[in-house]
Amino acid sequence: MEVRAEETKSDKRLVAARVSKGLEKKRRRWLI
Repeated sequence: MEVRAEETKSDKRLVAARVSKGLEKKRRRWLI
């Protein structure tokens, strides 16, 4: 269970990174 919790945390971090990158791309488009 502990290992699984760590995996979910890492997955959430990866998803957050992807979302942040997507927002940056959208912001750049809006700025341009």
